[in-house]
Amino acid sequence: MNTKISQMTLEDLEEISSSLLDEFDDFWNISTFKLELSNPNSKYIVLKENNYIVGFAGIWFGYKEVHITNIAIRKSKRRQGYGLILLSELVKLAKQKDDILSITLEVKENNTSAIRIIRKIKF
Repeated sequence: MNTKISQMTLEDLEEISSSLLDEFDDFWNISTFKLELSNPNSKYIVLKENNYIVGFAGIWFGYKEVHITNIAIRKSKRRQGYGLILLSELVKLAKQKDDILSITLEVKENNTSAIRIIRKIKF
């Protein structure tokens, strides 16, 4: 598996825009993501496998806290460890700021895959 994590760009958005709703469920639309990419308090990353985006994730930096906004994996790539890779990277990014006291995220109670990942890293 040849994977790479990088900061999300407008080019990445173009790549996922045609499959955003089909492959990544009911996430925000492209306009919302474009706004987030220009927000100085947001950071979004993509996970690529052989230069193909398999997932993305984002965080918002607030006053002494970070909120994980989303982690999305292509349906065909789920349950292969990509969510854990993205979550771990977001936690690393959050910990780079010295004044962060908490990291939060919300998960639907029926999202058993996400709950399993969160428990795995003792979030």
